[in-house]
Amino acid sequence: MPSLSEGVGKSEFLLRNIFKIDDEPNFTDLPHTCLCQKEHPATVLSRQVSAKSRELADEKKRTDQLLHRMLPRSVAEQLKQKKQVEPEFYASATIYFSDIVGFTDMSARSSPHQVVDLLNMLYR
Repeated sequence: MPSLSEGVGKSEFLLRNIFKIDDEPNFTDLPHTCLCQKEHPATVLSRQVSAKSRELADEKKRTDQLLHRMLPRSVAEQLKQKKQVEPEFYASATIYFSDIVGFTDMSARSSPHQVVDLLNMLYR
């Protein structure tokens, strides 16, 4: 009578042949992942879903930070909720125009970070 480990080995061999699995792990290949790690498919899927959910949450956080840098928070939140942003009335407003002599040439010779640092230094 074959031992339990021999039975598992034969089952693994048959599954590898049925699913055409090689020895290189490919985490998009659920049967292979389960065989290599000797885990239940639900456990493997749960771990993969958790990892993708963390990636999605991180990307959403970065997107929100960028949006809040470009727009006032109230406007950004209304846009995220797919609401129409109502215009606001101000009794007076100031518009500031400026020109930096040689900016085009300077920015062409500088890295993006250097350009941003320069503008921050001038306008903060």
